[in-house]
Amino acid sequence: METPADSSLVPSAWGDAGIASRFGRQRRGHCFPPNKPTDAQRVCRPDRIRPMLGSGEWGADVTELVLPWPPKALSPNTRVHWAVKSKAAKAYRGACYWLTKQLMSAGGLRDLPEGELHIWVDFYPPDRRHRDDDNMISAFKSGRDGIAEALGINDKRFRMHPYVKDQIGGMVKVRITGAP
Repeated sequence: METPADSSLVPSAWGDAGIASRFGRQRRGHCFPPNKPTDAQRVCRPDRIRPMLGSGEWGADVTELVLPWPPKALSPNTRVHWAVKSKAAKAYRGACYWLTKQLMSAGGLRDLPEGELHIWVDFYPPDRRHRDDDNMISAFKSGRDGIAEALGINDKRFRMHPYVKDQIGGMVKVRITGAP
């Protein structure tokens, strides 16, 4: 029997940590199939990311942002490893950051007033299951941080007004105003 030229295919005394998997990636304890999307890929799907400028009915100082639904790992009731939650939070914060930046480059969110900013958050759940509004607000915390970071302000200026809508959509619509 010939020995392979690539030493990563040779079993070592340290177990299977150095064996290349059949999926072409290095195995480290467990193996994920390549067709299973990560939380970051689920959050950043192009068909779910649609920033929009606000309509005139809300006034000139209003901008509407359509963000993806927060990942399941960000719910306070989900019991996941801290590293999984951290990756999901980082991915969702980054998606909201870049969507806000994209909206800013399209002409939205130019002149923010000083003082409090009212952030009207409409949650459109992805299905008809009952969801607690407190959990939705907590899961959206990373998105709120991403919006504040993109605007270059501290998120303590935000006064949240959350609403849970009956329509199915799997998105979060955010309107930012200077006054209630």
